[in-house]
Amino acid sequence: MVRKYVRKSNRGKGYTKESLKIALTAIKSGQITLYRANKVYKIPLATLHDHLKGRRGQKSSSYGRPQDISQHEEEKLATGLRAMEKWGFGLSRKEVLQIVADYVKENHLKTQFKDGKPGEDWFLNFKRRHNLSLKIPQSVEYARKKNLDPFLIYDYFDLLEKTINELGLQERPSQIWNLDESSFCTDPSKTKIVGQRGAPSTRTISGPGKQNTTVLMCCSASGEKAPPLIIFKGKHVWEQWTAPRGTEFPHTTYAATSKGWMETTVFKNYFQNSFLKNIGPDRPVLVIYDGHASHLGADVINIAIENGITILKLPPHTSHILQPLDLCVFKSLKTRWDAKLVQWQRKNVGLAVTKSVFSKMIGEIWLETRPEILVSGFTKAGIVPLNRGVIKEDSFDPVVFQRWQNNHKVASVQEPDLDLNMPSTSININEVQNIIEAGPSSSSQENISITSQEQERIPDVSFDELLLRSTKRENNPESKKRKRVCLGAEVVTRAEVDKILSKNTTTKSKPVNKSTKNKSVYKRKVTESSSDDDGDSWHSDSSEGRITEFENLSKSDLDEFDVNEANDEPKFTKIQIGDFVLVNFPGKRKVYKYVCLVKELINDDEVEVTGLKRLTNKCHFILKHDDVCTVPLSDIEKKLPVPKISVTADYKKYIFETAPEVFET
Repeated sequence: MVRKYVRKSNRGKGYTKESLKIALTAIKSGQITLYRANKVYKIPLATLHDHLKGRRGQKSSSYGRPQDISQHEEEKLATGLRAMEKWGFGLSRKEVLQIVADYVKENHLKTQFKDGKPGEDWFLNFKRRHNLSLKIPQSVEYARKKNLDPFLIYDYFDLLEKTINELGLQERPSQIWNLDESSFCTDPSKTKIVGQRGAPSTRTISGPGKQNTTVLMCCSASGEKAPPLIIFKGKHVWEQWTAPRGTEFPHTTYAATSKGWMETTVFKNYFQNSFLKNIGPDRPVLVIYDGHASHLGADVINIAIENGITILKLPPHTSHILQPLDLCVFKSLKTRWDAKLVQWQRKNVGLAVTKSVFSKMIGEIWLETRPEILVSGFTKAGIVPLNRGVIKEDSFDPVVFQRWQNNHKVASVQEPDLDLNMPSTSININEVQNIIEAGPSSSSQENISITSQEQERIPDVSFDELLLRSTKRENNPESKKRKRVCLGAEVVTRAEVDKILSKNTTTKSKPVNKSTKNKSVYKRKVTESSSDDDGDSWHSDSSEGRITEFENLSKSDLDEFDVNEANDEPKFTKIQIGDFVLVNFPGKRKVYKYVCLVKELINDDEVEVTGLKRLTNKCHFILKHDDVCTVPLSDIEKKLPVPKISVTADYKKYIFETAPEVFET
């Protein structure tokens, strides 16, 4: 059957549902005969006869055979899909078809679907009937979604309006600037080519690796451009990295950092030596940019104050909706960048893009960027002209927005009813359920004709339940103590891992014979590295003048020797959260010692600690937040005195009075 079928017959279009109802009422009351009704209301005799005998329900709004899924149920499914899309839980085509298949199966419906699952034709018609489409969703970080808050956004616009008025820049867009950096890749991936249908296409490149380079751009609300800053990865800037003389954007600047990223010193030098020299002598100037750490150095702020420049920082995680360069400019730049890369690679087959060529091409696309694009970025961001309405009200969490309205006492605007179909950042499965169960809106219900059979039938499992199943949170596995199995270079299967763990458990559960002739006081837990003859000679505290006899103990028994039980006095007092301790970490041949901070008390025998790394000064340490593990109390050698804390721009430093005896890798 053709997918775009055009109905040629007018059968069924000559009468309406209302005229059918009037004709049936008149026939049943004896006011008119069946044949007279056929002539007056243009309704076929067979139709009138079937309705009188109860062989048909109400007149349907569709023609042809009835739908496998009723129009009412389809509308409920479509409403749920729209709600889940707005909440960031959108379903793919395959998932939608599977949900319909589950609905058919669990409600025991008889349909025309093959194996009970709808196909491509049903999905295409379903999209058309309910104004849906397939789209690629934009990935938005949770932090960005959470910070889309009316309290933050409108406070920013209040501050922006106040700053522009105080500086007198209402009619001076050339004095309002925005700057931001972006990454440019040397591997083109956006430009499409023309080729044979059904045949694969390739693009010849120099190698499999991709290289990204950071470029800082700067423009004004009037469409003016400042020289770009290109940041390469390296220790020095070389002459061969710059664009050939006369081919670059005028006064382009270059820098090099260890990772090729923006750093505070680089940004300060650009701001002082390039930006200030290229924006003209007119003051005051308003500069708007995001709050990246490299942009907020004290030196930059002092330089800005000295030169009559006001810096306005965007709210955190909002650059995707408030930053002009992100909204309009970078997409246009990267589209032209991709096309230029394709042309260059076609003429230089097998060659990699050099830094000099990169600099030249960046200058070319920046020169080609039309001022209208730059101006549109400021317009879309609501800066010039000032317009806080660019952020639609339905973009906010409805609950938070209503609270913002109440706090600001918006008397002139009647508070809208809470729209459950509005996206929210407070993602809660109960609220999703409310949205889905709310069903179609009243406006959509008016266009739905439900037959009497559809009204009577209640499905065993609704689309609401099936949609909610797809968002049900899975129980995360409980965190367990890490157990080392083997070296990283070894190759093991899961069965071998289980065997090793089982063997270790059996060894540890072996009873230890502690009834020795003399007790020895151990200063530390002994391992194979304690002697030079692979563990055959075990050391004790010779200051007591005694040697412990271990004739009846194996080496594994010695590994399990409880140091605390051998001592007359405990090594340390009770461990508490926030204590600094020295922990032994046995390796294969050595015992490593690290300073750690107690993070959590797991049970009476174990604690969770975070490691500290020693700096050049042996008394100075920094916290390694990603170095967290669980250790037994028996591996803690001693508690350390509380260190002093020194806070710098980059990290927090812990300073001990005496250097702990650590042994790090």
